[in-house]
Amino acid sequence: GDISASHSFYRLRPQILLGVDSLSFTAEEMFEVVARVSEYPQFVPWCRDAHVKILSPSVSIADLQIGFPPLLETYSSRITTSKPTVVRSVCIDQRLFNLLDTTWRFGAGDPSNIRSCTLHFMLAFEFKSLLHSQLAHVFFDQVVRTMVTAFLKRAEIKYGPPSLDHFKTTTIIKKVS
Repeated sequence: GDISASHSFYRLRPQILLGVDSLSFTAEEMFEVVARVSEYPQFVPWCRDAHVKILSPSVSIADLQIGFPPLLETYSSRITTSKPTVVRSVCIDQRLFNLLDTTWRFGAGDPSNIRSCTLHFMLAFEFKSLLHSQLAHVFFDQVVRTMVTAFLKRAEIKYGPPSLDHFKTTTIIKKVS
């Protein structure tokens, strides 16, 4: 019989993460860090390579290689941006993921701190591989926190020290099954 059909019963449902955080950089600064996908291999954990084809000022296609040698996987995403508030990435090839949809939305920050913004983060994913899905479910929170921290550290390198110590703030993360 069809092996994939028999294993579909054991598939895990897509994981959805919603996060809200106050960041100590402006929305414009954080937007620039997140939107520059071609720079991801320089600072994003597990991202080994990125090739970006710009289709228009607000749309591009990115081929990203992730993993640890010798286990490397490549997938393609459609990146849409609305400067300086939204960066959305949706996997389009379904080689590695059944679903991968990430949205970074930056909003107004603390009125008393002009160098701040809020981050509303949404990540929905489901790997094609049952093993990858199971591992991702176990390490989900740790992976997301590591990723957000990498973007904050990149902002520090590009724009200098944050206006406040953002590593002392708490990220509110909610998993939705």
